[in-house]
Amino acid sequence: MKKLLFINVFFLVFIQGCIPLNNVHRIDNYEIKEGKPKARKDSKKYTKFIITNDSQHQIIIKFLEDKYHEKSFNGWIYTTSKKLFLDENITFNIRFALESKQQRYLDLFNLFSNKSESDATYNKNLDDPYQDGENIRYVSIIVTDDSGIDYLVKNSQLRDRLIVYLNNLKKEYGIYRTNYNFINGK
Repeated sequence: MKKLLFINVFFLVFIQGCIPLNNVHRIDNYEIKEGKPKARKDSKKYTKFIITNDSQHQIIIKFLEDKYHEKSFNGWIYTTSKKLFLDENITFNIRFALESKQQRYLDLFNLFSNKSESDATYNKNLDDPYQDGENIRYVSIIVTDDSGIDYLVKNSQLRDRLIVYLNNLKKEYGIYRTNYNFINGK
């Protein structure tokens, strides 16, 4: 048992070389993060449809303003109210929140090296044990109504239809972003 533990620690320290402190990842299609109804913050209370945003947040805000013909009042949150389905008499409140998360990790080689900040050859970007990795942008979408009903929760009858709608919206945004970058020479 001790030998197995030693092998695992050896692998972690000498092969891996780092321990993730804040692990972030790209989302290929979408993720659904279930809400916690008893949470105090609305951002944690409701179920979220989350996608990775591969461009600057200003581009998705411009897309949403063009799509829904409403201006954004806050640069990080965009909210609109729409009837999405003709056969349902529900006005949905759709909230788009823009987030950015930085990957951080502890570099074990730098942690155990003899270099310190007082050394003349110390380079914070290379020698600091705490390193920053990739910065990934996300868009999280919450769908409710005026009474606060969460329509993306698992037992919602409209969940599957809303996921299809939001996935199609994601595809529209992909086309918009491609055209935006082409027109602006990016």
